[in-house]
Amino acid sequence: MWRSNVIRLRNCSSAAAWRNTRWYSSQTSLPITNNEFEAALQRTGWDRFHFEHGRRKLGMAISGGVDSMALAALYAELIAVRNYPGLAHAFIVDHKVRPGSTEEAEWVAQQCRSKFGMEASVLPLSWPADFDPLDHKGFETAARTLRYQALGRACHNANVYRLMVAHHADDQAETVLMRLANGRLRLGLQAMQPIEWIPECHGLHGISHSGVTHGKFNNPDLEHLPFPIENGGVKILRPLLNFSKARLLATCKHHDIAWAEDKTNHLQTYTSRNAIRHVLKNHELPAALSVQSLVDVSNHMQQRVATHKEEAEWLFLECKIQLNIQTGSLHIQFPSFRRLLFGLLLTKKPTYELTQSDLINARDTATLLLARVGQLISPREDPPLAELAASVKNIWPEFKELEEADLAQTGTPESNFSYCVFGIWWRKWNGSIGAIEEKDKRRQDNMNWFLTRQPLDNRRGAWEGFVYPPSHVVPLIQNASSASTSRVGNEYQLFDNRWWICIKNNSTEELRLRFFSKDDYARLRARDTEREAASVAFTALSMLTTADLRINNLPAIFRVNAETKKEFLVGFPTLNVNVGNYGFHKDVCTWRVHYKKIDLGPKDIAAIIVPRVTREQIEDKMGKYSRFVAPRRAFKQKSEREDRRQNWLEKKRQAEARSRERKQEAGIPLVPVAEFKRRGKSGKEEVGGYKIKWENLGDRL
Repeated sequence: MWRSNVIRLRNCSSAAAWRNTRWYSSQTSLPITNNEFEAALQRTGWDRFHFEHGRRKLGMAISGGVDSMALAALYAELIAVRNYPGLAHAFIVDHKVRPGSTEEAEWVAQQCRSKFGMEASVLPLSWPADFDPLDHKGFETAARTLRYQALGRACHNANVYRLMVAHHADDQAETVLMRLANGRLRLGLQAMQPIEWIPECHGLHGISHSGVTHGKFNNPDLEHLPFPIENGGVKILRPLLNFSKARLLATCKHHDIAWAEDKTNHLQTYTSRNAIRHVLKNHELPAALSVQSLVDVSNHMQQRVATHKEEAEWLFLECKIQLNIQTGSLHIQFPSFRRLLFGLLLTKKPTYELTQSDLINARDTATLLLARVGQLISPREDPPLAELAASVKNIWPEFKELEEADLAQTGTPESNFSYCVFGIWWRKWNGSIGAIEEKDKRRQDNMNWFLTRQPLDNRRGAWEGFVYPPSHVVPLIQNASSASTSRVGNEYQLFDNRWWICIKNNSTEELRLRFFSKDDYARLRARDTEREAASVAFTALSMLTTADLRINNLPAIFRVNAETKKEFLVGFPTLNVNVGNYGFHKDVCTWRVHYKKIDLGPKDIAAIIVPRVTREQIEDKMGKYSRFVAPRRAFKQKSEREDRRQNWLEKKRQAEARSRERKQEAGIPLVPVAEFKRRGKSGKEEVGGYKIKWENLGDRL
């Protein structure tokens, strides 16, 4: 169906294409002007000076439809009129599910080169063997995933970190209406953002929140960092969200631009979006469900969320934070409840006049603050805002107090000092930020909390980790929950959504990267006990803030015996120690570790990140062990050996006694035996004598 359409558009004017889509058009619609388009670009964060001085390219996803062709035409005219640097690269995705799709993609690429002066690349998709093209819903989801991953890889390879797409107001209205139909209210009604990170690419290094590192390698002030922290990633720009489809059609007509039309977009039963599109175009709906009204709903919700995010960001800047990227743990001092209501307190409104709306606004801000903090260490990609909203009363018990029927009622509300949400274990911390030990005493007014990873699921196979064959970098096998990390032929893999780890296996055995478990800790401790000395790895573990950080929290590398499949500990990449020494053992493997991208805002990263555990600290700890722990352990082992010897002698005496008793029961006669014994020292003064002693006759036989 595409082939004939592409040939026709090559040989005819754009007026023919315009007539084929007359149901979209409006006689009053005007083409988009350069001033309007430039203002829309600036709202997405586009800055010509950034692209001019940095000489960076801008990516454009061009499908060949009227929307993307209008976007390409607008951008080409803007840079020509304003004399801006025209560094743009068009990416055309060939889905390869219809006859002639490859020819159509090549035609679109040729149009981008000849008419718009852009570089152009065609990106063919590779579908899985079990793909069913008749499953329309599955096709829509799979096509979106493969399309964005192909675009992300292409951007990374072309050094492009801003990708412009042609979503417009009609698409936004369809999205809002679909979410209303699915019950995704409140935050879901934001729909598409003018600028956001590329979707469907989580775990792809260099594409999703990664690709650029900052640390001690390019900043002398960060020498104390254990390893670099990732930055970068590909962002999506949507400058056309406030322009209708009719205006895009008018723009293509004005510039005499041809486009290809996908006939499947008109099949109302093909996808849910097609059905919504058919309803909006062919039925008269209430004014509240018009395209403009739905777009206004999206804009209003985006503004509300932006306001709460701004307030949450100010609160985040006031928090006292200590982040340990070696263990993925965090100490934080949250602001008081009064600080959450700071905006209301400025109006001098007393507490008993607080309304339910005031509490909801404060809770929404607190929820976004918890999400902001949790993303620093969470093993999950997206924060569950509903669960976080339900947990704010654990941090600020005043919410529970004020939510009661009588808002003026006072009391001591109950609060959880320990709970799990967002993949994080939230615990009250009674010590100061940066304390070494957690104390038993807990105070209600203490706002210090300790955040670590939520304990792993105890089910077998809940986390299998990555397997590295000999002399390979990319994992060969991994569990289904982390399958996304193998979709790029890249050496860095995202472990537990916290560390980007690259491992090269230099041994002849298979290596496995997984969590260090309780059984592994017991074996390491037994090994050191047998050696009567603490290893470097065990000493490094003993220096962690709390004991639970050692179990099911740290990534560890193990050698796997090919015959017995038994695993032997190699080392800890994030602590940069192996079992017997510091760093990696190059004959076994090499590793490189980066922490995931974290947004600390204007906070001083050097003051936030906990310094790495140094070699001097480990050696000092090992020296103390040698002077105090080892002698006590040696004395204990000596006592245990003496106890074992006494037990053995006692068992031997008991065995001899039982043997004599059995012989007596058997009726063996006892006979007297003469025993001479000298009495005194001189035989002349004292005479000898005989004494009768009974002996078992069986002993002589």
